[in-house]
Amino acid sequence: MIYPNDPEGLFTNLSAFLNAYAGYYFCLIMMDNKTNTNKVMTLWIITSLLLGAMVYPLTLLMPLNKKIWSISFVFLTSAVTGLSLTFITYTVDVLGSRH
Repeated sequence: MIYPNDPEGLFTNLSAFLNAYAGYYFCLIMMDNKTNTNKVMTLWIITSLLLGAMVYPLTLLMPLNKKIWSISFVFLTSAVTGLSLTFITYTVDVLGSRH
């Protein structure tokens, strides 16, 4: 009998937790600097670039793989999410307040 491969398990859950923690960290940055949008965006960019810089070395240990939420995939999605959050904040809050 052939059993299907179930990629989900402990490591997938730990990776998903890491991704959720990255989102929580971005939220903490925002909460700590409520009145200074530029500082928030700067810290988000720095954090995202640091996460993004970790992707390539981590792909040497475990290649990008969405199916099992590899650690390199988690760092990549966290970095892209942080940069997207910065772009949306800049577009809506900074450019939107000028009009």
